[in-house]
Amino acid sequence: MAYLLLVAAVSIGTIPVVVYKSAMETNARRQPMLAVERVIAVTFYCLYALVASDGYTYSPQVAVLALVGGVIVAVSRLMLLTAMRLGPAGMSWTILTLSICLPVLFSIAWGERPTAWQTSGLLLVPACIMLMGHRTGSGQARPTTRGWLLYILLAFLLEGIIGTIFKLVEELELGPSRYMFMLLFNFVALAVFIGAATAKSALPRRLEVRRGIQSGLCFAIAGVFWIEAILLMPGIVFFPIATVSGMIITVVIMRLAWNERLNSMQLCGLALALAAIAMITAA
Repeated sequence: MAYLLLVAAVSIGTIPVVVYKSAMETNARRQPMLAVERVIAVTFYCLYALVASDGYTYSPQVAVLALVGGVIVAVSRLMLLTAMRLGPAGMSWTILTLSICLPVLFSIAWGERPTAWQTSGLLLVPACIMLMGHRTGSGQARPTTRGWLLYILLAFLLEGIIGTIFKLVEELELGPSRYMFMLLFNFVALAVFIGAATAKSALPRRLEVRRGIQSGLCFAIAGVFWIEAILLMPGIVFFPIATVSGMIITVVIMRLAWNERLNSMQLCGLALALAAIAMITAA
């Protein structure tokens, strides 16, 4: 059951990269679209509360984690969409998924003992990012623009913190409050996006509403599967498997749908990343 939940979380959770890519290609504005996305997520978890038998217990710890996580995910999504405008979406999302190594490191620090193979795999992650972050030239389908790597690295660090917060929900035995966490988490992110959109007087247009609904539903549904799976699996197994699956799906989709080609350095980085994940998941 845990692996089925994981497959569902990764599959549905990868769809937003297609939505984001399409939105950036049509010059959708980030703040209004993301505000709509979080409205959908909050509405989803409010409705889910009506049918869920548990998971909506409030606690101060959940409120603190949701507050921190909601602010961080808002900034992370803005950094990600900026990076997807400045460079290849496939590599942007792939580098972002490698941020899962940060909660894996947290799992190790918390007491999950890694093997020598797992330690070696984690040490390869910086090299993977350096290779995949290699700038593409004008001959590539989507050349990188100045600042792309900076934005995606910022998103990488922030996303790793978010993954660690999700892991804390398990480690602090907050399972009975898991959906309250998701509800508050998305509500905080919504407040940040509404504030940003209001500051720019940016009401969502039809395109941004449509894309926001699509990505919001995917994130909300994937979040249910994600948090259920993470409560059933050790983090040192869950996070690497989720990472490699998301990487492969994203690269394939970007190549087939938008013809995003990888240069030789990026291909080496991707291959090294897959090898690193295989080592991290080694028994």
